[in-house]
Amino acid sequence: MNDEWYTPMSAVEPIIEYLKPNSRILCPFDTKESNFVKALKEKGFKVTHSHISEGIDFFRLPKPDVDYIVSNPPFSKFDEILQRLYEWNIPFAMVWTTQRLFDSRFRMRISEGGWKCCSFIRGLRL
Repeated sequence: MNDEWYTPMSAVEPIIEYLKPNSRILCPFDTKESNFVKALKEKGFKVTHSHISEGIDFFRLPKPDVDYIVSNPPFSKFDEILQRLYEWNIPFAMVWTTQRLFDSRFRMRISEGGWKCCSFIRGLRL
C-alpha cells in the first residue's frame, strides 16, 4: 500500500488558524519540501520535520519538546499513530479521512481521554 500522499496547500492553511503564533511544531511525516513545513515556516513557526525516507521512524522518536504535532500521516497506521499521539499528550492536528470521525475506536479514545476533537471540512481544490 502506498501511504505517501502530498497535502495540498488548501488543506494546510486552515490548520494554521488554530495554532498559537511562534509555536514549536513537529511535522513527523514530512520532508523539507512538504507544504506543511513550508507554510508553517513562512508563518514564523519553529518547525522540526522528519520522514521515514530520511531514516527517522515516528515510532522510535522520543517524546518531542514541542507545542504541537501537525502532519498528514500514513492512513494505514491510523491506530498506532493515534495511540502514540495520545501517549505523548501534545496537542495535534492530523489530516485524516472523514470516515475516521465515525470510527468507534477513535470516538472512544476521544471520550475516555477527555480530549477535545475539532474537525472541519472545507471545499478543497486539488
